[in-house]
Amino acid sequence: MEVLHEFATGMSQIAESTEDLLTSAEQAHHSVNKGKQAIQAVTRQAHELHDAMFTTKTLVESLQQHSETIGKITNVITAIAEQTNLLALNAAIEQMTAISNEITETMKQLKQLAQQVMQKSKESAVTVEEQLAMNEQISSAAQTLAKLSDQLRATVELFRT
Repeated sequence: MEVLHEFATGMSQIAESTEDLLTSAEQAHHSVNKGKQAIQAVTRQAHELHDAMFTTKTLVESLQQHSETIGKITNVITAIAEQTNLLALNAAIEQMTAISNEITETMKQLKQLAQQVMQKSKESAVTVEEQLAMNEQISSAAQTLAKLSDQLRATVELFRT
């Protein structure tokens, strides 16, 4: 009878040990799943960060191109302004010495140059508007980077716990 009692006690201990082992296995499984989720979140955030960095790089390159275009337009406007100044001086001299037809021709040239200046000024205004829009996009991309950085930091902290 005592043997049966010892056998029953041994079986009870084996059952408890088996339950403890099952609980430990479930906890390990839960920890593995939690780690897997954290790794997936970090991977996803790394991809988002990569995309945001690529977008920022593209915007900066585009901004550089627009800056170069503005520089070219400024050079054209300066050249036109210099030509306009020379033509205005010529017109003043011809007004004193030339006949009415020569004055009319000079005035036509001045009008054409003024139209060119107006056209270049309009182009410059459009380019400045594009640059302002890109500045807003860069600001938005920077905010996205900050948000992703915070999310990445939170995920890493979650992984540590």
